[in-house]
Amino acid sequence: MGLTIIDKSFIDQCIATFSDDNLDILQEECAELIQACSKVKRLNGHWSYSDPVEGLKEEITHVLICIEQVAKLHNITSDDINNEVMKKAKKYNFKRGGNKND
Repeated sequence: MGLTIIDKSFIDQCIATFSDDNLDILQEECAELIQACSKVKRLNGHWSYSDPVEGLKEEITHVLICIEQVAKLHNITSDDINNEVMKKAKKYNFKRGGNKND
């Protein structure tokens, strides 16, 4: 099944290539995303040689690719994710299609 954010054939090829290591790779990519977030916060718009937001974009992409793989391998669907999102929204008293104050 999967989440279908990223092209299905690409995810299938990633699974075929990295199937035994998907959770390990996801952990590594999450750690790299944390580092990229820290770099953006630390530099706060004051970078001279490279834009850390580009690194952030790259790491978000890598994490999304890994999430798609892990979701597919563990039969986690978009409905499953939406159900969890709705639980979180309820916890914070958010309303669908608006903000908390609507």
